[in-house]
Amino acid sequence: MSPYWCEDRSGQKSDELNIYVSDHVILEMPALPVMAGSNVTLSCRPRYDSYRVRSIDRESESHRESFSEVHTIYTVQKSDEGVYSCSVIYTNMVMVSGYSRLTVAGI
Repeated sequence: MSPYWCEDRSGQKSDELNIYVSDHVILEMPALPVMAGSNVTLSCRPRYDSYRVRSIDRESESHRESFSEVHTIYTVQKSDEGVYSCSVIYTNMVMVSGYSRLTVAGI
């Protein structure tokens, strides 16, 4: 577990958060390549009800995006490929799922 924080230009730091990869949160998504043009649903599922879903995150070569706990990609395209994860918050900790790659076939 490692502490993380934000820091502004003057050096003022936010409160620390501990972030670690955990089996307390699961990203549900297709394991195999999906066909271009199909709809794909990703969902973030915490193991315990007391955990609050923070977001589903996507990292691609050019940027990072965040989505709600259930995210449907309509008419999936090659540009939707990337590495996805999800995170939950419990007290002052952010717990992150494992990272999964979404691959699109048939283009």
